[in-house]
Amino acid sequence: LAAFGEKQPGTEGGRQPSEYIAERFRMLKHSDVHTETFTVPRWQMTKKEFSLTIDGVAFSPGYDVFEASGSGAVDGEVVDVGSATDGDLLGLDLTGKIAMVKRETSFHRSAQLRNVAAKGAAAMLYLSVGPENLRQVGSVRFGWNAVEAIPSITIGADDAATLKAAIAGNKNVQADVGIQ
Repeated sequence: LAAFGEKQPGTEGGRQPSEYIAERFRMLKHSDVHTETFTVPRWQMTKKEFSLTIDGVAFSPGYDVFEASGSGAVDGEVVDVGSATDGDLLGLDLTGKIAMVKRETSFHRSAQLRNVAAKGAAAMLYLSVGPENLRQVGSVRFGWNAVEAIPSITIGADDAATLKAAIAGNKNVQADVGIQ
């Protein structure tokens, strides 16, 4: 199914897997093979911008915007909040800051986003952990929300290591995020 590419609802890529699976069922002689329509909230990004500086020097990692990301323009300090669990965020005030969140396999990014937004974060910078600087992509949608509260983007693990080292070394890491 991955060969069908992007599979957003309402797109050609979303239709093709449905037809493929239905045809496979027909080949297996299943009866009453049919599809059903349903609606899902629609999120559509029209513009994206992201830039970083470390002690005033530009750093340009590759990035993606999560589906259902909030929109807005944010310029602020990047703060490392670990996995954004309740314990990680205890006592933190993230008002106006960009929360740098590490991917956690047992704690979904939508919950991480909710946690940092509740602490006042203006945006979430998600650190993927895949090899070769691959970026985790997908949705930050919580339930059936059409759009989440704050902008959320993702960068690869190699680029993330550079940011983590800079912050650990008390360097000033600033980001500019613009999502529409």
